[in-house]
Amino acid sequence: MEKWVCNLDETHVYKQVTKTGFCEKCEGILIKKETPGPIPPPDKEDIYDGDHGVGIFVFDLSGSMSDLTDPQSDSPLTKIQQVARAFSSTITTLLYGGGKELTAISQPDNYFLAIIGFSERAELFTINPLADMKQNNREMTFQYWENWILEKFEDFGNLTNITAGLEKARIIYDIALAKEPNRSDLMQNLPDNIKEYEDVLKKLDLNSQSITAGESMFRIPNIRVLIYSDGEHNVGDLKNPFKDRYLKAGLKSSEGTPTNGVMSIYFGSASDPGAEQMRSIAGYCPQHGGVGYIPISKLEHDKYLRDLLHLTSKATGFCLLCSNHKL
Repeated sequence: MEKWVCNLDETHVYKQVTKTGFCEKCEGILIKKETPGPIPPPDKEDIYDGDHGVGIFVFDLSGSMSDLTDPQSDSPLTKIQQVARAFSSTITTLLYGGGKELTAISQPDNYFLAIIGFSERAELFTINPLADMKQNNREMTFQYWENWILEKFEDFGNLTNITAGLEKARIIYDIALAKEPNRSDLMQNLPDNIKEYEDVLKKLDLNSQSITAGESMFRIPNIRVLIYSDGEHNVGDLKNPFKDRYLKAGLKSSEGTPTNGVMSIYFGSASDPGAEQMRSIAGYCPQHGGVGYIPISKLEHDKYLRDLLHLTSKATGFCLLCSNHKL
């Protein structure tokens, strides 16, 4: 039996997701809960004790992202404008802070962000330390990255090839997680678009964080992937290259969803076919039992978009409930 829980009040429980994907008793978002799977035994896994965290963003830049976020409101804000503002706000907050609760990252040189865009094709735009994204001041940093996203969107394409975006992300993900000599093997025959960042990829040295699952504690490498889309995949068959990837071998829900650090967002109604596709891509959070997926359909949902962008940028957390606990 399915179980959906409100992120703002976990006593608000539903047997199936609402049409909007949001709680009918408050303004919370519904998180799909899954049953914890068997806890894998300790084994001789690779130890990640470096200095780096990696966040991989996979952005839908298809033409439909120019549609309004909330047609029922009077706002002229489009979906791509909402993404651009939320992304630039996240980068600015991480670099400069955002009040008492949101302090700036103390070592932005140690957090690497990769940005991939997709429509019918996929392209890696950049992978660099967060520190390199800083402009002359706070305002200029915000404006620069907002305009950067909007410029990348112009004439990028009209179709929606989610598989292509995920496949690009998987290459970076695998290289970041690999130890030598496996990393050198993976660096052979890189696509040209990724090969130009070969020097950056070579020096990635992941750190890890301690998490609890049941009564067990694990150290999980700090790498996360966030993908969003506003429509169904429509170029060939949809494939999820992360369905067999784990940040801790065998750590998954009883339904088989792996803990792989992948989170997803769907722009539109939670009842759309595309929404289910995006939900199926998201990984499992072993700390809260949730799936790392949310829908966005109204302007006031912007906070949740920024929460997942923030979790990915810092390479911490696995679902929206993690942002409540300030990981």
